[in-house]
Amino acid sequence: MQYTILVELEHTGHGVLIPIQRARQLTPFILELIERDHITPLSLPTESCHIWTYQRGKAILRTDPLEARRLFTKSIELYPNRPAFEALFIAFLRHDLIPEAVSTLKDYRTATGTDLKLNKGVLALMETKGISVAELAP
Repeated sequence: MQYTILVELEHTGHGVLIPIQRARQLTPFILELIERDHITPLSLPTESCHIWTYQRGKAILRTDPLEARRLFTKSIELYPNRPAFEALFIAFLRHDLIPEAVSTLKDYRTATGTDLKLNKGVLALMETKGISVAELAP
């Protein structure tokens, strides 16, 4: 017999295995599932996990943009990652916080050694805000 079990984990996204593994719960979870057909409850870190803070920021961006920006920043502090840098940049841009947006792009370059790749929609938004990609060149 085949069946599917849904285990919901708030604010983890498709990268859910990473925080489970870092919390040292992945192997016991899988072994318990395979050997005993039992779902072990997971207790994952929240504010100490870059994926959780990023996903939580995305979830509340429209209702609490200030807290979302704090969470994106926290995600970057925990583990510099492109999605959080991009989300933080766009959040600053949409709220006309241009110096902070530009600083975020420069911080990404410093952290990774590369420029943040932006899609056409974001580039168009930058243009409406008066930011030229050329002026951001190192």
